[in-house]
Amino acid sequence: MELVSTGAVITGIIQGLFIGFALLLNKTYSSVENRYIGLTMIMLSLQGILDSLEFWDIHDQYNWVQIITFFGLQGAIFPMYFLSVIKSLKVKLLLPVWTLFIPFFVSIVHSILCTIVILTGKKDSLWDALYLDEFWYFHWYLNIVFVVALDIYLLRLILKAPQKSDKKGPLSIWISFTILIVLWVTFNVLGNFFWSREFNQFTYSCFWIAVTVFLFWLTYKGVIQQRFVSEQKSLHIILNNRKSEEKPESDKEDTNNYYDKFIRLLEKQKLHRDPNLTRDKIAKKLGISSGYFSSMLSNSSARSFNDIVNEYRLQEVTKILSDGSLNHFSLEAIGLEMGFKSKSSFFSNFKKVTGSTPSEYKKKSQS
Repeated sequence: MELVSTGAVITGIIQGLFIGFALLLNKTYSSVENRYIGLTMIMLSLQGILDSLEFWDIHDQYNWVQIITFFGLQGAIFPMYFLSVIKSLKVKLLLPVWTLFIPFFVSIVHSILCTIVILTGKKDSLWDALYLDEFWYFHWYLNIVFVVALDIYLLRLILKAPQKSDKKGPLSIWISFTILIVLWVTFNVLGNFFWSREFNQFTYSCFWIAVTVFLFWLTYKGVIQQRFVSEQKSLHIILNNRKSEEKPESDKEDTNNYYDKFIRLLEKQKLHRDPNLTRDKIAKKLGISSGYFSSMLSNSSARSFNDIVNEYRLQEVTKILSDGSLNHFSLEAIGLEMGFKSKSSFFSNFKKVTGSTPSEYKKKSQS
């Protein structure tokens, strides 16, 4: 059991430090929210190191190690995560930022008092006199109250997000982090009532296995996927502000031909960028029934509805890749903005039509 616990803790700590510093130093993922996520991971890993020193009784062997373990980071981990979600939601925090760290400041005061007691060599007389055990319990329960209150408040902010796309990523992260909080509180409470080395090893290893899974999840959902969402929003604004250089034939005169009107919707209103575009939506736009639209389309073109829509998507994609002015956007963000539902759908359709991958096409067209 101890070997499993050690492996789980070491894996989580190394992973957290690596991803945390990568987010702080890598310009690709440079953003305020990602910096907060990076700091969250680093502090979570450092707290893991401090807990390990105490858990494996290393802190009892050296005074300086014992002093280090006094300075816990639990009170700063959740506020950093909280701020990362606040920044991604782009909402204004009503309270001053420093109020989020009140439990952390209290823990610092407790840590300083403990350090003074250890350095003076009067632990037996001063420890009880300063009520340091009671102080620790006060800090611990204060931290729990703050974490729970902020977590509930954060959920309210996420649910109030104006658009569904704005809340999907943060809500997934909130759920996973809340599970981690519940595990942390549960294991600590159980540890106080059923203390034993074997039980603590079990709960400690379970918690760090959960942390390891959470870090993987947070990296994908909170960093990589959110980056694509952010890029897609920026790309959407740029493309909407661009004036079309082409004037399609269908724009020159009005027509009663429903097929021409369908094509006009794709060319002028860019409806192909809607990933949920269906025959029903087009039929409603044209003011005809879905059955009539399907019949008209089969009589007017040998291509299917999806083939026509994907052709317009790919036309825009190839134009963007050849242009080169939007090279700072990822290929996935471009494909998603053009209406493809996933990276795999975008890449497979692109290769089917062009015979090459988007990256290969981009390299050839810009060389």
